[in-house]
Amino acid sequence: MASSNCVASSYIGCIFCCHSCNASKLRNAFTFIPPPKSYDVKDGRLIYFLEGHRHHPVYQAAAENAQVHMVKTGAGERIPAIWLSHKDVNRNPTQEHGVSPSPADSETNSEHGVPHSMVCQRSCMNSCLVFREPRDLAEMGELAAVPDNYDHTKASRRGRPHPQRHMRESSEEVVETKTDGKPFVLLHCHGNATDVGLMMSAYWELSKQLGVDVVGVEYSGYGQASGSPSPGGALLDVEAVYDYVVQSGVAPQRIVAYGQSVGCGPTVALASRRTLGGVVLHSPMLSGIKVIDPAPNSCCRPSCLYACFDFYKNEEAMPSMDCPIFVIHGKEDTIVPFYHGLRLFEASPKANRWPGYFPEHAGHNDIVELDPGTYFSKLRAFVNSTKDYSAISGNAPPVQEQMKEDKEGGKDSDAPVVMCEALSSGKVGSVALPNPDQVEPVELPFHEPVVGPCDNIYDKMRHNHMKVRDMKL
Repeated sequence: MASSNCVASSYIGCIFCCHSCNASKLRNAFTFIPPPKSYDVKDGRLIYFLEGHRHHPVYQAAAENAQVHMVKTGAGERIPAIWLSHKDVNRNPTQEHGVSPSPADSETNSEHGVPHSMVCQRSCMNSCLVFREPRDLAEMGELAAVPDNYDHTKASRRGRPHPQRHMRESSEEVVETKTDGKPFVLLHCHGNATDVGLMMSAYWELSKQLGVDVVGVEYSGYGQASGSPSPGGALLDVEAVYDYVVQSGVAPQRIVAYGQSVGCGPTVALASRRTLGGVVLHSPMLSGIKVIDPAPNSCCRPSCLYACFDFYKNEEAMPSMDCPIFVIHGKEDTIVPFYHGLRLFEASPKANRWPGYFPEHAGHNDIVELDPGTYFSKLRAFVNSTKDYSAISGNAPPVQEQMKEDKEGGKDSDAPVVMCEALSSGKVGSVALPNPDQVEPVELPFHEPVVGPCDNIYDKMRHNHMKVRDMKL
């Protein structure tokens, strides 16, 4: 097994030398695979390029009800942030769009649904899942002149600012606020082979099933965002949108960051810099380079030899996470192997470790589609619990409150058992918690968006089957 690591490390070194030893360029090309732009932005609205999306009822409903905010990042890039309000999702009769009501609504589930005969993302992704430079913004339509609602460069990115002070200092910069009804926000960071346009169906369903606002983050160099993608740039993108959401009146403890695939990198980094109500890691990686380790427990592995070039070091950051964490990973994932999610789950603090969801036969791109009922039931239980925790302890999860009180009292914390006890008793204090094992049937009226490459590119690199000429930098 060690020999396979040596061969892979030597192979990667050859690729590195063949590309002028440009570590940054090679890392960006390895990590980010922007698809052809799937949407345009005009007058604060999203317009699909793909015919199948324009006529699909779920994508159509999502585009009609979503607002697009152009946010300026710390690097000076302008990126779209998709804000889909649960109030708007509920306000529109779901039957008109061929979608059944959600368990989060008071209505009973119906038999309405949409066949899977759409021209969907999977049909257009096969030809573009190679290393490529992001396309020019003018290639498929100019970016609409949308006013800058928020300038991230005017907000502090250091440390974890006090929520009230942070909001008060920047309140004058907000054009539109969302304080009415105190929305609960799922801040979604998508994978590397998709963009927010292709994710609109998932945003709609998440909002409908969970009863939350969904804010989708676009990365620099993707879709109608300016700039070029990079690990550091993606973090600045996520931070900018997070700050915009907070400036819009949402308390930090009412934000759950959802990272999927490569999106788990900036999500974990965000959790170490900002206050969050919870974190969901969907098919996460231990780190950027560890994805291509052939034998992770042997010597000479690439992540060891090239540690100085590693990025998104999620495994190192997990022990310091101070908010509830929910890890999701398919056991048959060949893009980011299952042991990545399992080790991150085990590395997370017991005080904040929510029971993971590890479906037996799921891969990287089909966890939701294989069993949408179980997926949404598990996720709904986690999100609802963070809502209840906020209500119980003044917008702070009780696990964190208990750890703080125990630390101040000079005694060992009993917080590691709080979540387990809560799940077994079904309540925290007098507030009943949702049962994560109670599965309600859900019909997914669309194909699950592809978020990671389907051409086995990472597996080829692990087994030295990737040719240097295939690295299109």
